[in-house]
Amino acid sequence: METFYLILVVPVIIALIARLVFKLSITWPETAAQILIATIILSVVWLAGSYAQTHDTEIWNGEVAAKVRHHDQYTESYRCRCHQSCSGSGNNRSCHEVCSTCYREHYTVDWFLKSNIGKIRLQYFDRLSRRVYKEPDPANYTAAYVGEPCSLTFGYTNYIKAVPDSLFNMADATYEQFDDLIPAYPTVYGKYHVDHVITMGMGDKLAIRDWNNYLAGKMKKLGPARQANVILIIVNTADQTYRHALETAWLGGKKNDIIVMAGVTNYPTIDWVDTITLGQNSGNSLMTVKIRDDLMALGTIESGQVFIDIVGGNVSKHFDRKPMADFEYLKDDIQPATWVVVTAFILAFLLSAGLTWAFHVYDPFGSNYRRPRFRHFR
Repeated sequence: METFYLILVVPVIIALIARLVFKLSITWPETAAQILIATIILSVVWLAGSYAQTHDTEIWNGEVAAKVRHHDQYTESYRCRCHQSCSGSGNNRSCHEVCSTCYREHYTVDWFLKSNIGKIRLQYFDRLSRRVYKEPDPANYTAAYVGEPCSLTFGYTNYIKAVPDSLFNMADATYEQFDDLIPAYPTVYGKYHVDHVITMGMGDKLAIRDWNNYLAGKMKKLGPARQANVILIIVNTADQTYRHALETAWLGGKKNDIIVMAGVTNYPTIDWVDTITLGQNSGNSLMTVKIRDDLMALGTIESGQVFIDIVGGNVSKHFDRKPMADFEYLKDDIQPATWVVVTAFILAFLLSAGLTWAFHVYDPFGSNYRRPRFRHFR
């Protein structure tokens, strides 16, 4: 906050210099007004920057409860038949636009899915003709079915994202050897699908579609019950420090993630297993150990269903979703991003200079409101 207060000094200094040094025709109320306006706008910019630093998303998992095709209509009012209406003459003549209010009917079709994690809109049409009601169902609506697994993205405040060095010492971490083995974090595609299983350096040795379909089927029940999002990564490396490389790249995962990694260099034998949950497995040590021991005892990834059943069973029994409130103490370590500070400083100067000139040229509090008074430097 010290940086923010320092930035707020800029409009104060400019306003005082304009009045006391250059003696511009600005009153004290105008000086106070321009400082207040600048402070409000700068505060909005600063809060927006802080929001961008801490805003994050997580994936919720559930199942489709119903398919809905909804027809509706509404009346829109709009300005129409406008013309100029004038009165007076000479210098006192004035004109203004006069419009009538017209109305028109809109007809809408909304295709969406109801689920236990929220509404999923697939397509929406808004037309001026009833013919829209004859539009065929979109392909994704036709393919959807009740009981189908679904995933949606929801936002939340992530203090770890704003100060990752507090937990991961990113400045000292060097994991270049894993650059080709770190995947992008999974995202929702096709409105409500997500890949929970990722392979890196494994070629086509796994029936990845079958693995994903089976785990998605598990998550439609496990997600709502445990507020969990399971991600499996099968990676071709015997180096278990891969776990730290992924944890650093993904900033420890999202607050509902259980990221299970299995190193496999000689398919289908498992070399090592590790698990990541938010806060370096804080509160989930038992689950981490159980998953590792049970999968190492299995020793193979030949059966995806058995592998996933072991992970799902341990998540169901032992996962404790870490609330972000446990990391609220990190707020004190959050430093504004460089672009926020630079933008705020530039805006503070330009905004203050612009307001100073505007209040010098116009008299917002006097009898000549918004009329130029063109008083110059004395």
